[in-house]
Amino acid sequence: MMNWYMIYITVGLFGPTIFQETLISEFFGDITPSTSKIVLNGTLELNCTINAGMNISSLYWETPEGKAPLKNTLIIGNNTLQLRKYVTNVSEEGTYLCRSTSEKQMSRTPRTNVVVEYEAIRNVTNFTCMVDKDKDELQCRWKLGTYNHEEYLSIMASVSFDYGVHFIDCPEKLPQESCTWSQGDGDIYAITIFINLTITNTEFKFTKSFFYDFRNQKILRLSPPTDVTSRVTSSCTCVNLTWSTGERFIVTETKIYLNSKWNATPGVNEIDRFKTAMICGLIPDSAYELDLQQKPTGGIYFSDLTTAKFNTCMTAPTNGPGLSSSGYLSAKCDSPLKYRSVMIYWKKIPEMYQNGAIRNYIVSSDGLKNHTFGARNLSGSVLVPCKGRHNISVTGCNSAGCSPHSSIIVRDNKELNPPDKLIVEQAGGDKMSLTWFGSSFASQSVSKIHVIWCKGEAAVQKCRGEINVLPKDTSLTGNHVLVSKKDINDSFGEIIFGVALLNGENLSSGIRWQETCRYTKDTVMPKPSDIRLLPLPPDDSLAVSWSRVKCDRTSAKNAYVKSYRIQYCRLNNHDHCKGNKAEVSLSADGMTRYTIHDLEDEKKYGIWVAAVSLRKNISYSDMIIGIPKNNDLTVRDISFIAAGSGFLFILAIFGLVCIIRQAIRKLGFQEEFPIQTIQIEDCKQINQENSRYIEPSEAEEYISFIQAEKSDRDVKDTPFSRQLSEDSGHSSISSTLRDSNFPLDDLLMKDQKLLLCVDHKQVVCQSEKVLDSGDELRSSSSDTLGYIPPVKEIMEYDKFFDEHEERMEKYNYRHGYMRNQEEELKCPKNLDYVTNSTTDVKDEHFSVISLTGNRDTEIHS
Repeated sequence: MMNWYMIYITVGLFGPTIFQETLISEFFGDITPSTSKIVLNGTLELNCTINAGMNISSLYWETPEGKAPLKNTLIIGNNTLQLRKYVTNVSEEGTYLCRSTSEKQMSRTPRTNVVVEYEAIRNVTNFTCMVDKDKDELQCRWKLGTYNHEEYLSIMASVSFDYGVHFIDCPEKLPQESCTWSQGDGDIYAITIFINLTITNTEFKFTKSFFYDFRNQKILRLSPPTDVTSRVTSSCTCVNLTWSTGERFIVTETKIYLNSKWNATPGVNEIDRFKTAMICGLIPDSAYELDLQQKPTGGIYFSDLTTAKFNTCMTAPTNGPGLSSSGYLSAKCDSPLKYRSVMIYWKKIPEMYQNGAIRNYIVSSDGLKNHTFGARNLSGSVLVPCKGRHNISVTGCNSAGCSPHSSIIVRDNKELNPPDKLIVEQAGGDKMSLTWFGSSFASQSVSKIHVIWCKGEAAVQKCRGEINVLPKDTSLTGNHVLVSKKDINDSFGEIIFGVALLNGENLSSGIRWQETCRYTKDTVMPKPSDIRLLPLPPDDSLAVSWSRVKCDRTSAKNAYVKSYRIQYCRLNNHDHCKGNKAEVSLSADGMTRYTIHDLEDEKKYGIWVAAVSLRKNISYSDMIIGIPKNNDLTVRDISFIAAGSGFLFILAIFGLVCIIRQAIRKLGFQEEFPIQTIQIEDCKQINQENSRYIEPSEAEEYISFIQAEKSDRDVKDTPFSRQLSEDSGHSSISSTLRDSNFPLDDLLMKDQKLLLCVDHKQVVCQSEKVLDSGDELRSSSSDTLGYIPPVKEIMEYDKFFDEHEERMEKYNYRHGYMRNQEEELKCPKNLDYVTNSTTDVKDEHFSVISLTGNRDTEIHS
């Protein structure tokens, strides 16, 4: 059998296509069938029949995967080689050749093309239809599945709105996996919809149909809800919602999504049949966003979303500030008033429970006195008595009210004292070593400790944020603990530490913060500097001093100095020690000087000073040499000194007496100045209409000025009378001291000033009653300052230290003053203080005297 073929391969829209035509080339055999189509998991059989005269044993099959194994070939008769194989992959599709091992026959090899498909027609999946009311469309979609040659498929889709009587073809061309019909194509809102889908594989000559029916209400997609309204209840935690479905005859289901900053995923509420809902569990003073969508009851498709927003109202905070039993720092009780300052640390109320912006925090002690602090404060100081335990409570307040109280117990001043000192050292890259001193665990029954830490600066021991408490519930055997980065979940860069001790009652000692210097463990200890011997030590002694090892606050590479150690010994002629060195240790908190006693005078001694750390690292200074002296005086020397001292004392007494007598004569204290006193009319006899005015020439005025003195001295009055001179007619200040040539300025201290402003026409009145002579004048503390003199005119004057309230409280100065209740009297603006002098300034209604004190010490009359 002789055949002539030529193979044409063209590439078209649907991939390569093979055409075979008879040509003038001769193959050595024939393959049947000439073309083959097979689906996966089918058996492929190809027969290669050779021409007469060829050796069948020289033949073999070549597949797209290579030379076919012998197990898949079979010799039939004398001239046929059969290929039989099980097809499991579409990659087995392609050209199959019947080849000969003879070189003469290589160019005359017969071949055939094999088409492999998953299935001729696969089952359609995910067939869905939806009637979209917003678009007035019927949309159907489906999945054909995977095909190796989808181009061989022919698809026809049709719909019936009259129970299958008439079908309307898909208006779209080549509908592969979807088709859309509009209201113009038919009644898409029909109660029942039938869909027919017919698929044909033209290569495999195979057709398959799929039929579907749908209830319209089930596949109907409604328009979104409208007219959404929200009303927050008075509790601020619930909201009433109403909306419109837009459907009169369709019962709907509604899904409500609730979004706020408090939930990562929206909360979902499903409402069946109703068009109202109440949603509770909301957070006050919060913004919420609602998304609503609806569908027919029992339907598949929800509508698009409708969005609405609302805000809840504000209420008092739900939770109080966070407090730890160790969240306080108690000062020592050094005040004579027996009160101590206690610093309270709290955590801010979590924002979710603030229910409105926090305006302030209120701290109260034993429920008696409130102290208010700003919203940014996370600590505050209060005063409590030294004795007894005290309940400290903290509450946070917003505009609507205050939170529940959070409380802690502050210890009695004499129980469970905190450590005196806390040293924090960097111990490697990821650990901190905390060591504390000054507390006896056994005597104070300490059961556990709290490590307190916060972000801040050790140099100022001030937290910039909240404190955090790390419990260390261990059986304490020492005064040391290690803290890792994992414990605090942070780096050590800006962290300051504290410790607090707790007893079995969970009563805390309060915090002891770390020292302001930052230390690193096992750092080389520097030598003390400025080692020197102090002059004039006691007999047979040497006094040595040194400078402290300073902290570099810009670095954490400091070595902690626990103590200073002094070594000394007697030296030989070669400045070497004769015998062993003696040594003494001094606390690093003490003085940087020490006196070595009981040495031999006139002998050389060598002295060394070293700083000692917690790890006993020691670096001694260079040696300094000193020679003790003994300067005892003889009995004869002492006798001469005593006699000379007595003679000088007698001379000093004699000179002092002479100076005092001369001063008295110079100052003229014994001179007398006669003064004529002018009588004035009694205030009660003045006509009522003119009761506020009298003539200046008729006035006799007294000035009682404020006396400021310490509480342990008696209050004294020094009356001054203002009198008219016979010569000039002007008034002047007089007193028994001025009459004795003692300047009025010398009644006042140098830092005291007195302004006397005298109104000649203003009558002294108080509560519409004229003060009578003999009425008591009292200060604000009800101490009697003196009595009203028989004067009916007012003298207005400034008070000592009225701008120094703090200083007055410190020295307990007492003061009092008279003031007219009907009209406040003011001095003319042009009248100023006059320094170191007594000056009378004459005005139509006023006389002003301004004084500044000269005395260095108080004078008692």
